[in-house]
Amino acid sequence: MIADTLVSADNATYKDPRMSKITESGQYLIGVAGDVWACNIINHIWKPPAPTVKDKDLFKFVITKVVPTLRTCLDDNSDKKDYTFSVLISIKGQVFELDEDFATTVHQEGFYAIGSGGDYAMGALFAGADPMKAIEIAGRLDPKTGGDFQEFTQWISQ
Repeated sequence: MIADTLVSADNATYKDPRMSKITESGQYLIGVAGDVWACNIINHIWKPPAPTVKDKDLFKFVITKVVPTLRTCLDDNSDKKDYTFSVLISIKGQVFELDEDFATTVHQEGFYAIGSGGDYAMGALFAGADPMKAIEIAGRLDPKTGGDFQEFTQWISQ
């Protein structure tokens, strides 16, 4: 996963390495975009459940176990009920995209891009750009995408 380090809120932009849009939590890599309050809760408070040996279908696991814990964590840590965010969750190398209504999707092409520059990055990926080039293109075209770029790799033990 690659993310920019520019955060925007209330028509202002902020850049600080402590406001990472990607976090590691147990067996997860989690990438966030959207409302800063939701992203902070997801990255710093939410503890997603660990899949067990019985959880062979990770898509079903995300829908039935991960999503309910995320929804509860957001509800328990904020008075807001109007969510605006997108999340990429990678578990054991499988990526799932969740949006603000907690719909869970997977892309057969394996390309994912969220946030204000996501459409630009997705277009660049489909045009053949590698992920780092795609986010650089998004940063040139979207005023809310920028700063330094952080790259995280999920190592999968067999």
